[in-house]
Amino acid sequence: MPKTIINEENLRAYLSPETLRLNLENHYWIKNNMIDKIGHQAPNLVVLSFRRMKFITNPVFAQVFRYMKDLKRIDLTDCDGLLNTACNLLIDNNKTLTHLQLSGCNNAVDDSVMANIAKCLCETLELLDVSYCKKITDEGLAAFTDKTVPLDSLMINGCNGISGPGVKQFLHSFKDTLIDFEASLND
Repeated sequence: MPKTIINEENLRAYLSPETLRLNLENHYWIKNNMIDKIGHQAPNLVVLSFRRMKFITNPVFAQVFRYMKDLKRIDLTDCDGLLNTACNLLIDNNKTLTHLQLSGCNNAVDDSVMANIAKCLCETLELLDVSYCKKITDEGLAAFTDKTVPLDSLMINGCNGISGPGVKQFLHSFKDTLIDFEASLND
């Protein structure tokens, strides 16, 4: 295969401590036993996308996030196999994340993850997408009370467990920086 097509052989050749960006969006042909080595082989990644990689399991995510400490941007949109344990490991290990995309990660994002985001990322987070994460409630949003977060983009579409008053309290933490806000509470 040409080097422009990422397969497991090419991926192995590209991964190293010097690798800073990796986009595997919808690369469903790359197997879990290769993905779980990414964190070890490329621990200095700054940008990572596993968008729409529905087959990756939580232990594989945990193995990847175990080694990563420098991530700034991550896109895990529609990663069904991600659970709150690996999601919290990601947040705990990468306290300088600026972009966190978790849309559709219904098994991963709950009130404990929201509390961890508020605790660990309140000084760096600029974009947060937790759309369609149905386990979030007003209690998770309340974790941001009395925090000032530099968030300029927030997406919370389809989060049926939150209320208008909960969102209003949540938005207070971003009142000075929020530019892009997208929500629909009645999805």
